[in-house]
Amino acid sequence: MENRTVTNKIVVHHSASPANTTMEQVDQWHRNQGFSMIGYHYFIEADGEVRTGRPDWAIGAHALSANKDGLGVCLAGNFEEAPPTAIQIISLVGLIAELRRLYGNIPVVRHCDVDATACPGALFPYELVLERLEDNKEVAKEMNIDEALEILKEKGIVSAVEYWKMAAQVVQYLSNFIVAVANYVK
Repeated sequence: MENRTVTNKIVVHHSASPANTTMEQVDQWHRNQGFSMIGYHYFIEADGEVRTGRPDWAIGAHALSANKDGLGVCLAGNFEEAPPTAIQIISLVGLIAELRRLYGNIPVVRHCDVDATACPGALFPYELVLERLEDNKEVAKEMNIDEALEILKEKGIVSAVEYWKMAAQVVQYLSNFIVAVANYVK
């Protein structure tokens, strides 16, 4: 894999496959096409789990015109047939917020914005994602991880507050995710 010298966008994709598609399956599909590994840098499963694919430093294999300067994020599902799950959107917003913390306020584009394709599908709620990213900026300023975890505890979503607090310190995007979920259920 070659090093990417610049990161100036995040490109969102769908797997164009059933919602229960796993990152391992997509990795195998890409290897069968001759790639060294999965072409996306991140993969969000239907349950909202964010999985790491290609290293951030590597040139992607996800969008012909954006492989050299963009991070590829793929969500499991075919968004021509059904929209992504709510938890996938929450995870996507949290991941993008973390990537923007690392790389600056880089734009989020759909694959169809950079190449001639329908990806990520007509049912992908792009405007909602952009709106949630704006909301997330305000929420992050107003709510800290302790407040977010308290809301989630009150709603019965988490019980082991100290575990989640420690996990959020280890996995940075998790803090944004927890705050986004708390804001969503508040």
